[in-house]
Amino acid sequence: KNFSKFKWIMIKKSILLVDDDQRLRELLKDYLNEKNFQVFTSEDFDEAKEILGFFIFDLIILDRMMPTGDGINLIQDIKKSSNTPIIMLTAMSEDNHKIDGLKKGTDDYLSKPFEPEELFLRINNLLKLYENINQEELLISFGNFIYNTKTNSLKVNDKDIYLTEGENNLLSKLIDNKNNTL
Repeated sequence: KNFSKFKWIMIKKSILLVDDDQRLRELLKDYLNEKNFQVFTSEDFDEAKEILGFFIFDLIILDRMMPTGDGINLIQDIKKSSNTPIIMLTAMSEDNHKIDGLKKGTDDYLSKPFEPEELFLRINNLLKLYENINQEELLISFGNFIYNTKTNSLKVNDKDIYLTEGENNLLSKLIDNKNNTL
C-alpha cells in the first residue's frame, strides 16, 4: 500500500512542571518549548494531582516546598502508580534534603538557582535512561491496564481480558512504534 499521503509526526515528549513561582514556570515553559518539549504547568500540588489523573507525562519537574505542602508526598503518590521520572527542582540545597528526596523516589535533584541548560541535559539523560529501561520490560502499563509483551496477555485490575489475534497484533504494533503517530 502507498502510505505517502500520510504525514508521519514525531510526538514531543511531555513534561509536567509543578512550581508555585509563576515567573519560573513561564520561563522554563518557554525554554523547554524551544527545546521541542510539550510543557504543562501547575502552580500547586492539588492541581498537579488533578492533571495527573487525566494525563500521562514522560517526565515531571517538581518543586519541593510550596504553600500547599512538601513535594515528597506527591512523589510517593506518583511512584505508587507510575514509573514516570521526576526531577526535584528546589531551593532546598542541603545534602540531607537531597538524600531525603532521592530516598523517597525522586530520580534527580537540582538546586535553585540553576542553569536552564543543566536542567535540559538532566531531562534528556533521564528520558534516555527510562526509554532504555522500558524497552527491556515485558510489561507495559497504561491506565489500569497491563499488557505482557511476552505472553500477549492483557489485564485490567488483575482480571484477564481476552484479546483476538487482531487486537494482539494492534497492541504489539502500537508498542513497537511508541512515541510515533500511526
